[in-house]
Amino acid sequence: MKKNVEKIIQIAKESIILSHNFIHDIGHTVRVHDNVLKIALNQENISQEKIEALRIAAYWHDVGQNDFLKDNKIRHEQLSVKMLEIACEKEGYKSNKIELAKKIILNHRNRGKMKEIEKDDILSKILWDADKLDIINNVRMFQIIDYYKENDNLGEYGYESSIDFWKTIDESFEEKFNFTISKEIFR
Repeated sequence: MKKNVEKIIQIAKESIILSHNFIHDIGHTVRVHDNVLKIALNQENISQEKIEALRIAAYWHDVGQNDFLKDNKIRHEQLSVKMLEIACEKEGYKSNKIELAKKIILNHRNRGKMKEIEKDDILSKILWDADKLDIINNVRMFQIIDYYKENDNLGEYGYESSIDFWKTIDESFEEKFNFTISKEIFR
């Protein structure tokens, strides 16, 4: 089974690299994966199966993200899940881990959706924190703003909205994280 998980993760890595997406690139994905592990391993009672589902979700969460599809009607997390389903079907891989990873991916999108996530859905909260830890920091945010400035506002947000978003971030953002370890990493 471990071999199947690694194969599915490898397919995600290849898909991300081929997308040539600056913001949701392989570096972002690896950092999210590493953050997921830091957070998950700091929690009690998370089984190995759930950690593997989190690893899959971390690598697949932005596979459907494409800066060049401005008018795409399907949200990137939905496209990511669809692409994961196709990869698993092609590989003949069925597992409860995949079903759990799909749920985690669908719930990672934004803080507003966190209200819809069951209070005990710790795994989706882990991915949310891990993803935001990589995006909400000075180095990454200025890289993103510069990218949009140089690339004529490609993507979902663009230059102006990225600047506006960054202005809303302050030290109180730390309180939005779900876990103490996430807050510590954020600091």
